[in-house]
Amino acid sequence: MTEPQGFDPTKFKLITRNVLTEYKELLNDLARVQRSMKEEDHPFAQAREYKRALNATKLDKIFAKPFIGNLAGHPDGVTCITRTGNEISYMASGGYDGEVRVWNVGTNQCLYTIQAHDTVCKGISVSTTKIPYIVTCSTDHTCKLWPLSISTEEDSKPAKVNAPLMTYNHEIPFSCIDTRRGTEDFCTGTSEGLDLWTFSRNEIVQHYDTETDGVLGCKISPTENNVVGITGGNRSIILIDLRANTPIKTVYGVRRYNDLSWNPQQVYMFTACSDDWNLYTYDIRRLNEARTIHKGHLGPVLTVDYSPTGREFATGSYDKCIRIYNEWCGYARDCYHTQRMQKVFNVCYSGDGHYIFSGSDEGNIRIWKAFASESTKIKDKREIAKLNYLNGLKKKYKDMPEIRRIANHIHLPKELMHTKTIRDTMILSEKKKELNRKKHAKKERKTKKEKEENGNEN
Repeated sequence: MTEPQGFDPTKFKLITRNVLTEYKELLNDLARVQRSMKEEDHPFAQAREYKRALNATKLDKIFAKPFIGNLAGHPDGVTCITRTGNEISYMASGGYDGEVRVWNVGTNQCLYTIQAHDTVCKGISVSTTKIPYIVTCSTDHTCKLWPLSISTEEDSKPAKVNAPLMTYNHEIPFSCIDTRRGTEDFCTGTSEGLDLWTFSRNEIVQHYDTETDGVLGCKISPTENNVVGITGGNRSIILIDLRANTPIKTVYGVRRYNDLSWNPQQVYMFTACSDDWNLYTYDIRRLNEARTIHKGHLGPVLTVDYSPTGREFATGSYDKCIRIYNEWCGYARDCYHTQRMQKVFNVCYSGDGHYIFSGSDEGNIRIWKAFASESTKIKDKREIAKLNYLNGLKKKYKDMPEIRRIANHIHLPKELMHTKTIRDTMILSEKKKELNRKKHAKKERKTKKEKEENGNEN
């Protein structure tokens, strides 16, 4: 028998594998998956990605359960809430009866209560100094400084703090309050303007006359702590530099602005909520027009708060709903509501940006997930990688009709759907009327000079 041409019996080919890369080092290790990365070997890759993105979008809606729990204890409506500085697990709230409560959100426990005022508590803020303090203001013409202590017995009733560290008196009622980041200063709003205080003095350090029909809300920028934004009763937003004696910029709206919030990541941006059911995001370098108008609410918007990431914000409204907006988007990403929740007076993000606290008229503080379908359990590396992959696919195919329809759908109660139908009909009829007015309007007669100018231009 003759050997094949070119055959060398001392050399022959074998299938060889590298022990370090092809075999498991331990029994529990994952097996290596062999795959080809060539595009011609995967002709249906795009179709598979689209199907995965569609399924992920549907599963987000199925597992969307944003409500976590509530903090009950206020005998009356909750008027103001705030997070406690650098402590993520704690928050403070004030109510119509003047009572202030400090909560441990992780255990749903009230640590202690303070009967701070005789009338409604209009504002509450926690300082970011080395030793944090609680500052409250009320319509009883007083503003008080309280200690923030989170140590209490777990199995006993909430402790009580009776005496304030300092009391600041004024001739007229207070309407709002906010602390200055990293300092012992704080600002209060009244019907006469804005006042600057410090913890160690019970007298006004500086008064700013705003020439408005009262200050409704004041917020100090978390990054530029010399700039204060206030909303006035005369439909105005006024920006004040605390180093100067006069306001630096003023902008007027169609309706009254109820509250504003600064973007913690972008120094020049802030968002204000209005009585005309909309929110307006402004750039302080160009206040002549809003950068973005956020629509969707079916009642006056009462409160707004930015996430620590600066990419989105939550709002509370008179329509008993909480809506979450992306900073660049004009419509809501999600809408939270319950059967018993009444008018939402205040919303606040947690320090890590994963949760939202809301205080409403019926006396409950509710805890929501910032992302409705997000799991609260601890995730391993493979699960995180899978979620990141699916989020990338949803972002890639977000403009496909079916995915866009499912992702943008928001379920509303029957009453709000009826209100939304009426509002949409009014907007549509107004647009139709404007088109008919332009269509049937008489043509303006041009003067001889205008005709000559048009002729020269042509």
